[in-house]
Amino acid sequence: MLKSVVMFALLFFPALLPAQSSADSATNVPALVGRNNYGERSTFSGGNFRHEVWYDDPNENDEEFSYILEFRFASFDSIRDRHTYDLSKDTAAVHALFCINDYLHRGDYPSQASITGTITILGKSENAVVIEEDVRIVDRKGNVYIYQASRSFSCRKPKN
Repeated sequence: MLKSVVMFALLFFPALLPAQSSADSATNVPALVGRNNYGERSTFSGGNFRHEVWYDDPNENDEEFSYILEFRFASFDSIRDRHTYDLSKDTAAVHALFCINDYLHRGDYPSQASITGTITILGKSENAVVIEEDVRIVDRKGNVYIYQASRSFSCRKPKN
């Protein structure tokens, strides 16, 4: 129980962490995958893409949380293959959302999060889309999260 309280405090109150240089203060979310108790799921349905990285220690209760980055396009057909979208400039084509879910908060998207950077569609089919992410997020508390990775998003309802 103590471990989950500490994890929760450090996640939502980063001022408790030791001082870090600004270069070290960003959380590289995709780099967490592969560490103990972290997992990942990248899925899409229609024009909505969801990249989720979660933490869940099976030996603890109520410590689980997840980082969720979503990209929303008007439709699947509106997505241009081999195209780079600037998340600050191409807002008519794609809208990005970010949140952190934990056992107390589900689906809260902080409207004050600043999301900048680019995503590039590297490949597109009806059942899978490969996206290269180069995204920086600053939440309303000043916490910085980066996504610098290529991910394959699987269709939630694959077509045969």
